[in-house]
Amino acid sequence: MSGIQRSTDWLADAAAARGRATALIDSSGARLSYAELHERAAAASGAGDGLALIELEPGLEHAIAVHAAMLTGRPSLTIRPGLPAAERAQVLAAARSTAPPAGTLARVLSSGTSGARRPVDLSFANFAASAASSAANLGVAEDDIWLACMPMDHVGGLSILTRSVIYGTAALLHPRFDVDAVAAALASERPQVTIVSLVPTQLRRLLDAGADLSRLRVALIGGAALDRETLDRALDAGAPVVQSYGLTEACSQVCTLAPEQAASHRGSSGRALPGIEVETSAEGLIRVRGANVAAGVADAEGWLQTGDRGRIDPEGFLWVEGRADDVIVSGGENVAPEPIEALLEAQPGVAEAAVIGLPDPEWGQRVVAIVVPGPDAEPGRDALIEACRRDLAPPMVPKQVEMAESLPRTGTGKLQRAKLRAGRS
Repeated sequence: MSGIQRSTDWLADAAAARGRATALIDSSGARLSYAELHERAAAASGAGDGLALIELEPGLEHAIAVHAAMLTGRPSLTIRPGLPAAERAQVLAAARSTAPPAGTLARVLSSGTSGARRPVDLSFANFAASAASSAANLGVAEDDIWLACMPMDHVGGLSILTRSVIYGTAALLHPRFDVDAVAAALASERPQVTIVSLVPTQLRRLLDAGADLSRLRVALIGGAALDRETLDRALDAGAPVVQSYGLTEACSQVCTLAPEQAASHRGSSGRALPGIEVETSAEGLIRVRGANVAAGVADAEGWLQTGDRGRIDPEGFLWVEGRADDVIVSGGENVAPEPIEALLEAQPGVAEAAVIGLPDPEWGQRVVAIVVPGPDAEPGRDALIEACRRDLAPPMVPKQVEMAESLPRTGTGKLQRAKLRAGRS
C-alpha cells in the first residue's frame, strides 16, 4: 500500500519520495511525473494573495494551477469554462462574497440542488481527513490510477486530485464525461484504470454502451441515489460498484459501502467512514460530524445539519431517503418524491422522471410528475397516473403529468427540483 502523507506539503513530499512515478495523465496520454508536476507547479506559483480563480478545463494545466496555489497556501476556486454569462456572474459573486479563512485549500460551491450554489471553504485538514477516511475503507494500491471525469468545480472531481497526491498515486484527467472516451479508457491496458468516480446517470450510459467495468478495483458511485435496476445491471456485468453518500460541506464521502457489501446491501450508502460520525434525528434528518466537515458550516458542537432524510439500521448502515425540502405535503400527508419517480421510470416509454409539489388551494400541495419520454415512444399521461394508482398510496398519485425534453441537473447529475418548481404554479 502506498503511504499517506502526514504533512500538508503533499506535492513536495511525493516528488521527494516518488519523483519518477506518474502523477497525472491527460486524455491525450500526456504525462507528468511527480518531479515534473512539482517543478511546473513551483514555476507557476508566483506572488498573489486572496482567492486564486482558475478558469481552465480539467487537464494538466488545471491541475498545475491548483497545485501552484496549494504550494503557496493560496485558496483556489475553479470556474467551469464556458458558463453562461449570468451563471458565471453568480459564481464570481459567490467567490468574492467573503475572504476565505486561514488554512483554506479551496472554495467550492455547493451543488445547488435546492437553490443557489453557496460557497464552502474546505481546508487542507478537511481534504487530509477525507483522504484518510476513504483510504481506510477502499484501500490504496501503489499502482492505482483514478479516472477523473467529474467537473473540477465540484468537490467530487477536486477530491481526486487531492487524494492522488496525498496517496502518491496517479490520476487520469478527462476534460468532461464522454461515454466513448471513458469506455475506451476503461478498456485500455496502458494506463490501466483501477478506480473511477461516477454518478448514476454516467454509470447507466456506460452500461448501455457496453463498457467493460469488470477490470476496475472500485467503481465509486455518488452524487445521487442509484436505482436498483442499474445496480443489478452493473453487478451482473462484474463492476465493483461501491455506493456512497457525501456532501460538498463534508469534503465528499461520508458513508461508503465496502465493495463486498454492494450486493448484500443494495440501496444503502454504507457505514460512516472511519473518523466520521453520522446520526439521524427523531425527524429522520441526517447530521454529520468529523474532521472532514468544513468549519464554517458546522454548529457549536461540530455537527453539519445536512437537510437530507434517512435512517440508520441496527448494523449501522445509512439509507438515504432524499432531501427534507423535497417532501411534498399533500392533503396533510408527507409524500416523498423518490418512490414515485422510481415507479414512473420503470414504465414503458419513460427515460427519466421527476416529482415535485406545487401550491394547491385544496390539497396544500399537489403532486406533479415531469417525465422525459424515451427515444421510441411517448408514454400516455393517463396510463402513467393509472400505474401509480395501482401501486402507490392515494396521496402519492400524481394529480398531473407533464412531458419535458430534459430535466435540470447539476454537473454531478443531481436533480435540481428547485428549478422545476420555479415558474410553475
